[in-house]
Amino acid sequence: MSLVWVTNYTNTNITVQITAKTNGDASVFTLDPKAVQTRDANGWFRKGTETATIVVGNKKKVLNVEPNDHINVYVDRVERTVSKEFLEYDK
Repeated sequence: MSLVWVTNYTNTNITVQITAKTNGDASVFTLDPKAVQTRDANGWFRKGTETATIVVGNKKKVLNVEPNDHINVYVDRVERTVSKEFLEYDK
């Protein structure tokens, strides 16, 4: 499974949009920092390079993302890390 994962570590809602050139939905989504993280809320299925736009208050960051990237959003910065794979729990 190839997906971009976004985590909101701010104290406010953020908006995230990831282009859908390789798969998925390019709608703008809101991430609440208090919400439980789930694949449906925090994961964007993608098969190749996309562009992510993240807005925190009046600050905006646009960056390229790859499948399996993990984007950590903080009040003062955005961090992109590369994950080799996401593992689901055994049944």
